[in-house]
Amino acid sequence: MKLALKIDVNTWRGTQQGVPRLVEILRRQRTDASFFFPGFMKQLRRTSAVSHYGIGTLMYGTLLPGPDIGRRGADIMRATRDAGFETAIHCWDHVKWQDGVASANPAWTEAEMRRANERYIEIFGGAATGH
Repeated sequence: MKLALKIDVNTWRGTQQGVPRLVEILRRQRTDASFFFPGFMKQLRRTSAVSHYGIGTLMYGTLLPGPDIGRRGADIMRATRDAGFETAIHCWDHVKWQDGVASANPAWTEAEMRRANERYIEIFGGAATGH
């Protein structure tokens, strides 16, 4: 039996604090995983508690501009890849994707994917193998 472990990274805090910790735990356990990173984040976690995500994360996209995780976290993302983990595209803008993809036309979907793919290539130097 095989088990696939997919880790969706949705926040700057998750990128900055969670990803390095998960990489270390997974390496110690000799376990593989795929990390899906956003290109840019304007996210308001509408369905999660302040205690889980923190007030700063909850304010992104409303009172605070969303952090550009792709730019700020590029070193962490590359370090994850360099540690031997698969990396892939999660989205360009999580809220926009989550709220819009179900009713989107092909042009909208292509534009969002193009932006995410361009940022992925900028960070990793090559095209993503997954989304």
